[in-house]
Amino acid sequence: MNQTKKDKENSNFKAIATLIIGCLLALFMPYVLTRKVYFQSLDFSETGQIGDTIGGIVGPLLNFTGLILVYLSFRQQFEANEIQRSGLNEQVATSNNIKQFGSGLIVLISEKESVYKKANHRIMHEH
Repeated sequence: MNQTKKDKENSNFKAIATLIIGCLLALFMPYVLTRKVYFQSLDFSETGQIGDTIGGIVGPLLNFTGLILVYLSFRQQFEANEIQRSGLNEQVATSNNIKQFGSGLIVLISEKESVYKKANHRIMHEH
């Protein structure tokens, strides 16, 4: 149980860290991409519509961030479903045990009634 709690905390940390990194990239990439740089191959300030350039570079980063968050949420949902399935199996087992106990109790009661009737019948015939 303790390991599950650590896994959940680790998964929550990953989700929050991914979200923060994605937001920071979305905020700072436009600034970084519009500055002049020393290497001509990394200079995006003269590429026409700067919004297209920023959208073309930052968009996939944000999509990747969203992909990671969706994966983490599906994984959490899978773990929750496993816990729920385990609880349901335990409940079914308990229900089956109660049914078996009830069946056994009914058999005992009918046997008791049968013994009582036989004893009552013998007492009546002896007198």
